[in-house]
Amino acid sequence: MINSNLAVYTKVHKPLQQEENLKKVYIDHDLNISKLYIDHSIDWCKNRDLQPVLEDKYRRIFCSEYNIGFKLPKSDTCKTCDMLKVVIEDQNASEEEIRQNKIKHELHLRRAEAIKQSLKRS
Repeated sequence: MINSNLAVYTKVHKPLQQEENLKKVYIDHDLNISKLYIDHSIDWCKNRDLQPVLEDKYRRIFCSEYNIGFKLPKSDTCKTCDMLKVVIEDQNASEEEIRQNKIKHELHLRRAEAIKQSLKRS
């Protein structure tokens, strides 16, 4: 139930050079765990006639099972990568849509790497 609620928030991925580390994602920096809980308990659960978990349990699950931050990383992320990753990770996307976006993402990464190598040689 909490998983489905957290999936609705747009995630911003770490820049490429940091992705080898932890797979941390960032959500809107105007949010915090209390605001997420209010959304979860009031809007999300009530609209589905579900009993929300207590805020303490929501907080414990959020902190222990998710690697989510609220502050954006200092280095810029690539908007194209972010957009493609959101579609790829969308649970409602069709297999074909996911496959096409994975191909687009791979091509985008290859182009970026080629440009990076070209700049190094210059």
